Amino acid sequence: MLNKRGIVLLCVLLSVYAVFAQYTFSSCTDINQSGTWTLNQSFLADSNDCIDIQSSNVTIELNGKIIDGNGSRLYAISMTSAYENITVQNGYLVNYSNALRFDLGSDIVIDNINVSNGRSRGFYFNNPDDVLIRDCSLEPRQGSTFSDGIYGSSGCSNIVIDNTYITGADTGISIACGGTNITNSRIENVRVGFRGNIYPSRIINTVIENASNAEFAMSNGRCPAEITNVTGRGGAPVGFLNYSATISDSFPYSQLVICASDVLVENLTLDGTSENLSRTPITVFGGGSAPRNTNLTLRNLEIRNVHQGMYLEYFNEIFIYDSLFENVDYGLHIDEGDIGVIDNITFNNASRGLLFTWLESDFNVSNLLFNNSIYGLDISNAGTRNNFENLTAYSTSVPFGIAGNRVSVKNLLAFSPSTGLYLRYFQQSNLSNVTIVNATNRAMRIETYVNNTYEDINLSCTSSNCYLVYAEINYFGYCEGGSFENVYESGGKKIKMVSNQSSDGGNEELAQVLFCGPVNATHSNYRVNSTNNYRPFWVGLGDNVTFHNISIDGGREIRIEDTVDSLFDGVDVYHVVGSNSILLRNSDRTTLNDIHIPDGATYGIHLDSSDEVIVNNSAVYLATYGLQASNSQNFTVQSSDFSNHTIGIFAQSVGNIAIWDSNMSHNQYGLQFQSANNAELAGNRFTDNVVGVSLITSGQTNANGLFNNYFKQSTNVEFSGTTYANEWNTTETSATNIVGGPTIAGNWWETGSGFSRDCPDDDEDGICDIAYDVENEGPCTPGVNCSSNTDFAPLTEYYISFTQNNGSEATDLDDYSYTTAQNISNFTLHQDDKVKVRFTENVNLSRANIPDNDLDLHVFLDNGSVSVNTSAVASLQNKTAQITFYQDCSLCNGNSIVYAPGFFTSKSEMVARGQSCGSAGKCSDFSCAANECSFLGTLSGFASGGNANLSINDSSEGSVGQENVNYTFNAFYVNATSGDFITGASCNITFPNGGPFVMNETATHYEYNWSFSSGGVLTWEVTCDHPDYTLLTANDTILIKIPPVPEFSTIALLAALVIVLGGFFVLRANKSSE
Repeated sequence: MLNKRGIVLLCVLLSVYAVFAQYTFSSCTDINQSGTWTLNQSFLADSNDCIDIQSSNVTIELNGKIIDGNGSRLYAISMTSAYENITVQNGYLVNYSNALRFDLGSDIVIDNINVSNGRSRGFYFNNPDDVLIRDCSLEPRQGSTFSDGIYGSSGCSNIVIDNTYITGADTGISIACGGTNITNSRIENVRVGFRGNIYPSRIINTVIENASNAEFAMSNGRCPAEITNVTGRGGAPVGFLNYSATISDSFPYSQLVICASDVLVENLTLDGTSENLSRTPITVFGGGSAPRNTNLTLRNLEIRNVHQGMYLEYFNEIFIYDSLFENVDYGLHIDEGDIGVIDNITFNNASRGLLFTWLESDFNVSNLLFNNSIYGLDISNAGTRNNFENLTAYSTSVPFGIAGNRVSVKNLLAFSPSTGLYLRYFQQSNLSNVTIVNATNRAMRIETYVNNTYEDINLSCTSSNCYLVYAEINYFGYCEGGSFENVYESGGKKIKMVSNQSSDGGNEELAQVLFCGPVNATHSNYRVNSTNNYRPFWVGLGDNVTFHNISIDGGREIRIEDTVDSLFDGVDVYHVVGSNSILLRNSDRTTLNDIHIPDGATYGIHLDSSDEVIVNNSAVYLATYGLQASNSQNFTVQSSDFSNHTIGIFAQSVGNIAIWDSNMSHNQYGLQFQSANNAELAGNRFTDNVVGVSLITSGQTNANGLFNNYFKQSTNVEFSGTTYANEWNTTETSATNIVGGPTIAGNWWETGSGFSRDCPDDDEDGICDIAYDVENEGPCTPGVNCSSNTDFAPLTEYYISFTQNNGSEATDLDDYSYTTAQNISNFTLHQDDKVKVRFTENVNLSRANIPDNDLDLHVFLDNGSVSVNTSAVASLQNKTAQITFYQDCSLCNGNSIVYAPGFFTSKSEMVARGQSCGSAGKCSDFSCAANECSFLGTLSGFASGGNANLSINDSSEGSVGQENVNYTFNAFYVNATSGDFITGASCNITFPNGGPFVMNETATHYEYNWSFSSGGVLTWEVTCDHPDYTLLTANDTILIKIPPVPEFSTIALLAALVIVLGGFFVLRANKSSE
C-alpha cells in the first residue's frame, strides 16, 4: 500500500513521463497529449485546421520538414483553447492562408519557423499571453501580399519578436497587444512597417526598409514607449520625439514620430525623391483618447513627392500655417483632431489635399488653395462648431467635401470640378457665398441635411449629364427643414428648396426645385426649364403631399423617392433625355394623375420598389419603355395611353396589379410581363404593335386575368419560357364591352381578317359561339384541343345601325349595298342610346371607295364617343353633322366637348390628344333636353365639291410630332366620279410658320416636306386648282409636342367625332364643376 510520500512520487514520475513522452506524426492530426510531437516526413495538408493543439506542455518539432497547405487551407497549426507551455519549432509552413493561429493560451514559443507563399497573415495571435517569436522568416506568395506579417489583437499581451524577417506584407507587424517588444528584426517591402495601438511598445535595433506608405502608423493615437536605433528608408534613422522640442531648418530623419506636447516644426523643405525620406515624413500621435498631447505648431513647410505629407492622430491644439504640399497622395491627414487652426496652405497635385478622417470640434480652416487635385478638402465624419472660409480650387475633381453640425462655410470658389461641393451629415449649418463654375458631374451634392441655410450661391454645369443640386437620401440620410436664399444657376434662373409648408411657385421659370421632407402640404404651379441639369425636379421623404400643375422641360430625370401617401396631379414633362422621365423609388401609395410625357426618356414612368401606386388619365409617348414597374406590387394603371415605344408597359416581379381602360399602340411590345402574378388587364386596346402582349412566365406562380381587351396586330400574344395558364375571359356581365357590345366576357381578337370579325354568332349577342386558343391563335373545342390559355367567350361584332332618308335600315354595314346608295340625306350613324351622328349634308356612299368594302372598319362608336376615318371614307370628308350625346346637360357646351384630329378606336386615346372644341372652332349650336346633348360639329381636313375631291394627310398621323423634324404633307386631288388622280394641277400649301409653297407632284399625289420650331396643335392648309376641275381648299392639323390635357370627370368622359382626316369630340367635365 502506498503512503502519502509514495503517491507524491508517483505523480511526479507521471508528470515527467508526460513531458518527455515522444510521438511522431506524418499527416494532419490533433495534438491531444502532452509531450514532443515530431514530424517524420513532409506532407500535403488535407484539412483546413491541419495541426490542432488540444493539450498543454506540447512541443511540435517539425524537424526541418514541410507542411504544405496546397494554396487552399486556412491554418497549418492552430490552438483555440487556453493551453500553456507550447513550442513550435524548426520547420516550414507553406501555401497557407494563416500559417499559425493562437486564439488563447500562454507561454508560447515560435522558434525557427519559415513561412512562405502565405496568403493572409503569417502568424495570427488573437488573445494569448507571453509569446516569444524568434529566428523566424515570413514571406508571402509571389505577386501577392500578406495583410499582416504578424498580427496580434487587443486581447493579447507581452509579445516578444526577436531576430525575425518579414517581407511583402501590407503591414509588417500589426500589434494591439500591451507590452510588445521588437528587437533585432528586419521588415521590408511593406506598405506600413509597424502599426500598434497599445502602450507600451518598444522597437529596438530594427530595420524598416522600403515601406511604401510609412515606417510607423499607430492606431488610436497610441504612442510607442521607445524607438531606439531603428532605421527607415535608405538607412536613415527614424526620429522619436517624446519630449517638448523645436525642429527647425534641418531634417536628418527618414521619418519623425512626434509623441509630445509643445512641439514646433518649422522651415523645412522635404522631397520624397530623396532615397532617405519616408513616404510619410512627419507622423504625430497624440497619446490616445485621454490625456492627449497638445500644442503642436507646424509652419513654413514644403513637402513634395511623398505618400502623406503629415499624418496627425488624436491631437489637440494643432496650428498649421504657410505651407505647401505637392505631388502627394495625402497632403495633411488628420484623424480625430480637436481645436486647431489651418491657414494659408496650398495643395498641388494631391489625391487628397486636406483629409479629416474624423473631425471633432472648434477648427478654423481658411485660405486654402487646391490645384489639379482629386479631392481638395475631404471630411469623412462630422464635427461641430468648425469654420471653413476662403477656399479656392482649380481643376480639382471634388474640391470641397464637408460634413458637420453647426458648421459655418463661406467664400468657396471652384472652377471645372466634377462635383464642386459635397455636403454630407450636414446639419444646422450655414453655407454662403459659393460659386461653382462648369461642373461636369454635380455642382452641389447634398445628403443627410437638416435645418441648414444656403444663401448667395451660384452654380453652373457643362451639360445635361450634370446635376446643379444633387439631393440624395442615402442609408444614413434624412431630410427636413432648411432654405435656399439667392441660389441661382449661371443663367440667372433660381434654384429653390421647399420644405414642410405649402407653397405656390407662381409659374416662375426655375432652373431646379427640390422638395425636402414635405409633410401634409400642397405645392402648386411650379415651372422648371433647365438644359444643363440632370435632375431638375426632386422630391425626397414626402408624406401626404399634393403636387398640382407642374411643368418640367429638360434634364435627364425627375425623381420622387421615399415619398408616401402623396398625389402628383397635372404634371407635364418635356425633353427629358436620360434614364427616367419620372422615377418613383420606394414611394408607396402615390398617385400619378393627369401625367403627360410626349417625348419620354428611356423610361417614361418608372416604378421601382413602389407599392400601391395609381397611374390615372396619363399619356406617355416616344420612350423606350412607356411605363416600367419593377419589384412594385398592387399598382393600378387606368385610362392612360402608352404608345409609340419599344415596350408600352413592362412589369417585372410584380403582383396584384390592374391595368384598365388604357391604350397601348404602335409599340414593338404593347405590354410585357416578366414574373407577374395576379394581374388584371381589362378594357385595354392593343393595336398596331409588333406584339400585343408578351408573357415571360419565368417566376410566374399565379394566373393573370385578361378580359374585355381589344387585340389587333400580327402577333397578339407571345409566350416565352414555360407556358403558365392564364384566364382570358370573365363571367359574362351585362355592360358595354370594348367594341360596344352589351356583354363583358372575353377579348376581341383580330389579325388579318380577324377571328372576332369572322367567328359565328348565331344568337347575335356579341359573343363568339366558338372558343379562341390564345397559344395557337385559332379556334378550338373545349375539352378537346384547347390549350391552357384559351378565351372561352371571345367578343365579336355587335352591329352598328344607321338610318337613311327613305327610312330603311341595315343592321350590318358589311351587308349594305354601297353602289346604290347615292345622294343620301340625313345619313345617320348611331349606337343605341349612347351616341348619334346625323350628317346634315347629303352623302354619296357609291363614290366612297371604302377600303375592304367595309364601312364599320372605319367607324368607332362608344358611350359618348364617335370616330370616323374620313381619310379612308372620301364621301364623308368635309361634312357637317349633328352629334348627340346622351349625357348630363350641364356638360353640354363648347368647353366640355373635346376635339382632336386623327382616327381613334379608344376613348382614352381621344382624351389624351384633345382640346376644347369651342376653342378649336369645331362645334356650335348646342341644345340639350332630357339629357340629350346635341351640337353641330364642323368637319375639317379636306374638301369635296363639283367634279373633284381633295383629301390631305401627313406622315405623323396616329402619332405625336416633334419639333424640328421633317414631316411629309400629302394632297390627294382626284376626279370625283372615277377617283383618278388629277395630274398637272397647281397645289399650294401654307403652314403657320411659312408659305404658301408649291407642292411637288408624284405619280399618285402631291407632297411637301416641312418642320416646325414650336409645339401645339398647328393648322395647315392646301389649295389645289386645275383648269378642268373645281378649285378646292382643305385644312388639317398636326400635333407637335402634345399640350396638357384638361381634367376629366370620371362619369362624364363622353366622346369624339373624327372628322375629315379624322377628328373627334369628347364630352368632359368643366374645371369649375370639380
